[in-house]
Amino acid sequence: MTYGEIDALESVKSIGKHGSRHVLMGANKLIGNKVNNVQGEPLADIMDIMLNMENGNISYAILVKKSVILIDEKLFAVPWNWLKLDTVNHQFILNVDKAQFDNTPGFDPKHWPDTAVQSWIDDIQRHF
Repeated sequence: MTYGEIDALESVKSIGKHGSRHVLMGANKLIGNKVNNVQGEPLADIMDIMLNMENGNISYAILVKKSVILIDEKLFAVPWNWLKLDTVNHQFILNVDKAQFDNTPGFDPKHWPDTAVQSWIDDIQRHF
């Protein structure tokens, strides 16, 4: 089996049946995954992940939400620990209602914020 043939979510699901142990997953397997809320409403897709360069941990998922007319996109940084992997439905769950998510501070894909600025981090943490 090649790396490209591995279904990361299926791997996690099957390991969960055999007891708890750590599983490694390539970051590119996360990109494109759907993010829904607990009610099953679609919120966005994972476009990228942001690493904390001091400790190597994933800090944020960058979610992309396409507009209704599919011209403009809006990106959202969501704290990684707010996402729960749903291996049964091959998606991530974000425990917020759709209205709260729609009011999440976002940014234009062509104009990323300065992620080193503490006020940007504080705004995201405050929202979630």
